Amino acid sequence: MTEVLFIAFQFPPINIAGSIRPYMFAKYLPSFGIKPIILTLDPYNQKDYKVDSNNKLIDQLTSEIKVYTAPIKKKNTSSIEKFNQIYLSIGDDKYKRWKKNALIQIEEILKKNNIKAIYFTAPPFNNGNLAVKTSKKYKIPLILDMRDGWSKWCIAPYASVLHYHFTKKREAFFFKNSTYIVTVTNVLKNVFLATHSNLESNKIEVIPNGFDINDDEIPTLLSSNVTSTSKKIKIGYIGTFYYNPSAEESLNSSWWQRKSYRWFQYFPTHEKWVYRSPFFFLKTVAELIKEHPNYKSKIEFIFIGNIEPWLLKMVNDLGLTSNFENRGFIEHIHLEEVTKDINFFLSTSVKVEEGKDYAIASKTFDYIKFKKPILAFVTAGSQKSFIENSNTGITFDPDDLKTNTRKLKNILEHECSLNVNKNYLKGFTRKNITKQLSELIYKAI
Repeated sequence: MTEVLFIAFQFPPINIAGSIRPYMFAKYLPSFGIKPIILTLDPYNQKDYKVDSNNKLIDQLTSEIKVYTAPIKKKNTSSIEKFNQIYLSIGDDKYKRWKKNALIQIEEILKKNNIKAIYFTAPPFNNGNLAVKTSKKYKIPLILDMRDGWSKWCIAPYASVLHYHFTKKREAFFFKNSTYIVTVTNVLKNVFLATHSNLESNKIEVIPNGFDINDDEIPTLLSSNVTSTSKKIKIGYIGTFYYNPSAEESLNSSWWQRKSYRWFQYFPTHEKWVYRSPFFFLKTVAELIKEHPNYKSKIEFIFIGNIEPWLLKMVNDLGLTSNFENRGFIEHIHLEEVTKDINFFLSTSVKVEEGKDYAIASKTFDYIKFKKPILAFVTAGSQKSFIENSNTGITFDPDDLKTNTRKLKNILEHECSLNVNKNYLKGFTRKNITKQLSELIYKAI
């Protein structure tokens, strides 16, 4: 088998959203003649890097796949270090704390295995230094998998315009020193090409996220199972919203309105993350209840994940506390069982001014696998296109409250059944997208 070094800081047994993509690639690559040798974070050595773990996923990998782990140094929490991290550094400090132990393991892996290519997945982005250094030192081709945008990812502002330019320069350095770049949607590919004028389009391959089912297991029908006698209509959401109210406040304010330490903050793109939150969906529910009070006892919004204070406040401010249930964090392997009573799932997306949202949320594939229709309060971009092309949900314009209220009422009053576009979804099964990666690895070699 062709041996490939996988550098994946997030990988099982770490149980986090970013670990699933490299794990699924590793699971299916052996069927295409490629044996991944994994280097990941040791999840048990550091209390300050809190992650859930799940050994069951590791047990599902073939015994030929070896997983090496490297511990991370304890985080420096001094005031000076915090200042340095915010104002004098580019990106997070995980690379600085992990590189020594990781490089020791990389040397060990290269001694024991005939590594023909390197696959590096980000974020964390700065750990790409490990992949680039190893690739250049040993003249091994590098495939850089960008699960997210980097320089233009604006969930929070940069400390200054200089921080943005240095990040962009670091991103360009990684791109230049990669044999191929992989990313998850055509929208994100276009963002990278627009950001870096010297980047060639044929160097970037789009390999989307997907779900772990075979072609013949793709559902043909998504049904809400809502009837005229249904006492409760339950709409669920799994995971995080990636919404930061204070960052949103900075985006919408002039520099002189901010606190002094935020005067120089910079956004290279204007992404309104309040659209990623459930605000516009909840606002529609509140309006529906206002117009038709009988729905007060019929609608329930169920959140599955680690809840944040802003969400509780949002629910309360809209008068929906009695319509909200928090089920807390639930391991991925148990999600299908605990969501059987849910009728619909909620989808949201970021609003990008003068652009499109690039992400297709990984939870979307769980929703489809669980055979429930999606209520998609989404903006222009990849998420909206995917849901419409696959016919797995009903899309709402978050800014059109009047239409949304009428539309939601109509949907909730009738059984919702959607005939899925199976041919379209075949391009998103894990085995099919792993085949794409295997072809790229052989091409790089």
